[in-house]
Amino acid sequence: ENSVPYSAINQRTANNTTRPEIMKLSLSFVLLLVAVAQSQDACVTNSNSTSCASYEYPNELASSDVMSLCTDMNFMPGCTIDRTCNSGRADILSSPYCKKFALLREVCAFDTGMSMMKGCKNYTMMCKPTSVVQQCSMNVLPIPSTMIAKNLTLGICNEMIMDGCEKCSASGKPCDWLAVYSDLCIQMPDMSQCGPWKKMCEIIPDWPLCSSEGGSAGSPVQMLMYFHTGFSDYILFKGWVPRTAWQYALSLIAVVIISFLHEALKLGRSLLEKKWAKTYQKVDNCCDDDLPTRVPFRPSVDIPRSMLSFVEVMWGLFVMLIAMTYNVGLFIGIGAGTLFGTLAFGRYMPYNPASGCCH
Repeated sequence: ENSVPYSAINQRTANNTTRPEIMKLSLSFVLLLVAVAQSQDACVTNSNSTSCASYEYPNELASSDVMSLCTDMNFMPGCTIDRTCNSGRADILSSPYCKKFALLREVCAFDTGMSMMKGCKNYTMMCKPTSVVQQCSMNVLPIPSTMIAKNLTLGICNEMIMDGCEKCSASGKPCDWLAVYSDLCIQMPDMSQCGPWKKMCEIIPDWPLCSSEGGSAGSPVQMLMYFHTGFSDYILFKGWVPRTAWQYALSLIAVVIISFLHEALKLGRSLLEKKWAKTYQKVDNCCDDDLPTRVPFRPSVDIPRSMLSFVEVMWGLFVMLIAMTYNVGLFIGIGAGTLFGTLAFGRYMPYNPASGCCH
């Protein structure tokens, strides 16, 4: 009556049979992981063993080490490269210089004094002078160390106050030295301190650290003191910087209009001067000595004349400052505006105020 069903007995027997087997398999898997981990640890601690020549430090560990380093000192140039790699551009992220071990090597091997940091512990053990691990010879970017980047940045800012200098100071909280240094050299690439930056940018010319083309609204603009092509130049105001072909085309149209309006101002001045000259002519003898030797001050004439002269000169200076960008396209745009303005107004400008009513 109380007998156990036969199927239940079979199930118990199966469970009793499989449990030890599962435990054995689990134990074997754990032992395998431990053996692999020990083998990896052996190549970190004993990297001069010939069996470790092809060993590669796990990417997860390298990523963790880089995170540790950049959490402690995020102003290191290697951390700037790491942030640039993660800026969202696939072409940059796929670069060999963005591999986590390359970034770890950048900080621990080439940034003076940083090898003693906690995040460099494994790298320092593995990549000692007697190491045979080939990964320890991985190529990295030739970027300046933290101290060198700091000295170069402060050297530039001591010579010339530029956009970005306000982010860094000789004392106080450190700034992102490599990013600020690169911004300054983008603006003035011929400064003596920009040699290391040029060397770096020979390898990564299209990275944001080296180019202002297509950059964001806040990225720096290269200021070249010779004729050049390209989109990005400051046009009169800090916020007027074309960064795409479309923005440059609109800016070029605006420059043509500015130059055209300068010619219109000169026409207005010419017509008004002709009108005002007649008010000073002697009515009784307009052909002989038609301008008095002493001209009285007339507010209705002299105040508008001085204001118009001010506007004309200031507008002309705007045109001159645009020309001083040395941008070939903008320079031609100024000439085009003058050309169209002269075609439209030139025939009205010539006059001889001394001829008076005799003609």
